[in-house]
Amino acid sequence: MEYHAVKFATHEISVYRDLVASKIDPEKRKRIEEKLFQDDRDRALIGTLLSRLVLCRRLGLTNDELRIDTSPSGKPFVIGAQRFDFNIAHSGSWIVCGAGQGRVGVDVERIEEADAGFAERYFAPSEAELLRTLDAASRKRWFYSIWALKESYLKALGTGLAAPLDGFSIRFQADRIRVESKGFDAGFHPKLYQDIDPDFAFAMCGENPPPENARVWTLKNLITDFLRFC
Repeated sequence: MEYHAVKFATHEISVYRDLVASKIDPEKRKRIEEKLFQDDRDRALIGTLLSRLVLCRRLGLTNDELRIDTSPSGKPFVIGAQRFDFNIAHSGSWIVCGAGQGRVGVDVERIEEADAGFAERYFAPSEAELLRTLDAASRKRWFYSIWALKESYLKALGTGLAAPLDGFSIRFQADRIRVESKGFDAGFHPKLYQDIDPDFAFAMCGENPPPENARVWTLKNLITDFLRFC
């Protein structure tokens, strides 16, 4: 299992944009170019670059050999790589990618003001109760930590937000974090990465345990490695 993160600014990618875009298949490039804002186009471009580098290295494929399709629920998958999964997410200046055997989901959320009303309406009762016990600063961080963990679990399932957020709960124990559904352990392994950027919540959830540490890339190193290995 792997968890990767890269931070970018639009001015950093501007000198590489055309070169990187030329390495992406025309259909994907067209979808990226249709996005309204340059920041969104750059996030999509870097997310594609990051995921393809991770997948090429993990599966021993070249960029031309790597084929990706989309499930009916909208989740991308690698053609021909049975029981292997990957997932991408972005928020603000961060893009993350997780990959490995079994179902995988990732998320990253910018930590802003916590919406206590949202938690009361849509989180599981145990999660809302936990947030009520915390001071304002802690509540803000844990609201987004819970949100990122829940999102990563739903993305691992491949359902997106079609499943109700209060239909399962994130349980924090002394030695691990659990996902509980209908009173039983859901059989997934959620994890927070708290040493990447204090202004964001980073999460991964998989059928197999996520790695202990994330790999954090600079944009320059990411592009250099992609051009070298893919």
